[in-house]
Amino acid sequence: MAYLISQLWLWLLLAFIIGCVVGWKTCSDEPTRWWTGWVPWGTLAFVVGLLLAIFRVFPDRAGYMLDAALLMFGSYIIGCCIAGLLRLRGAGVATPVAVAAAASGHGAAVARPVPA
Repeated sequence: MAYLISQLWLWLLLAFIIGCVVGWKTCSDEPTRWWTGWVPWGTLAFVVGLLLAIFRVFPDRAGYMLDAALLMFGSYIIGCCIAGLLRLRGAGVATPVAVAAAASGHGAAVARPVPA
């Protein structure tokens, strides 16, 4: 993998940037069921491809192309996730970790009234 990353770094960077743009444009603060549509099928395809790559099912050129495709897809998804989280954070939407911390009282600032 290190060899592929060193050879395809520019393409991986471009996949990451495209993922950031798509993640930023498509992220919204509306409550949605994110585990619908293409997400389960894309996850399944990625896991199957990862297993095929780990067990070296495809030799030579086909294996190289599978490894490169998995790296590209991973870079794209990481870019989507990072941009989506940054957009939600900038919009003031609480992340699940922040909601859990506020509910438990740990790490949350306590607002006290100011005497007049």
